[in-house]
Amino acid sequence: MRQPASEFAPECAGHGGRPLLLIWGDSYGAALYPGLLHFSAERGYDVAQYTASACPPLIGYSPSERPYCKSIDDDVLLRINRLRPDVVILDATWGQTETVLREGLRRTVALLKAMNITNIVIIGPPPSWQGGGLSQNILYYYRETQQVLPVRTFHGSTDAWTQQRDALLHELSRKLGVRYISVRDVFCNESGCLSRTGPNDSELTAFDSGHLTVPGATFLAARTMDDLLDTIVPLRQ
Repeated sequence: MRQPASEFAPECAGHGGRPLLLIWGDSYGAALYPGLLHFSAERGYDVAQYTASACPPLIGYSPSERPYCKSIDDDVLLRINRLRPDVVILDATWGQTETVLREGLRRTVALLKAMNITNIVIIGPPPSWQGGGLSQNILYYYRETQQVLPVRTFHGSTDAWTQQRDALLHELSRKLGVRYISVRDVFCNESGCLSRTGPNDSELTAFDSGHLTVPGATFLAARTMDDLLDTIVPLRQ
């Protein structure tokens, strides 16, 4: 990934509306955007998106294989200071080590709060799927059983990892004093995680190992919108 910070398009800042929800993250954050955009006119808010592949919103994160992540995150922080969004949403795969997550989120949240950005929401990881992802698991399941993968299932999932990461991020959010939304709680229960949001395979929840489809992102937004907008009630008064 060789995207410099200067390549963010002007429309990434939204359309000038208020209140403004700003997504900061990697490609998982980008996958969230269509869902939030879907309800923006109906619910009366605007959406900004500053996301870059494999670059989580962790200030100081600079892996050798992603040399631009640090400059991109530094740039996004400056843009946030200029835009003054009503809610900053931190969304990523969160696949880094626990040490990296703890330190990176601590720095990121501290810098946002120093700007008086107090409505901060961390979005947890969605259900994740093994191998080639959800669609491949559906194919393999049919070959093995001659049946369609159940709507709710743990077949081919890596839910043990998702649960562990979900618990860690919930703990970190509480310690950092920010809001946490568990995507796993939206999509999963004791019977499994949703493989699709409707009756046919065009409404799969993920298009690979974890990135939400547009139906998946819309499903998530519909069930978390009140939590997101609740954070800006004091700003509306």
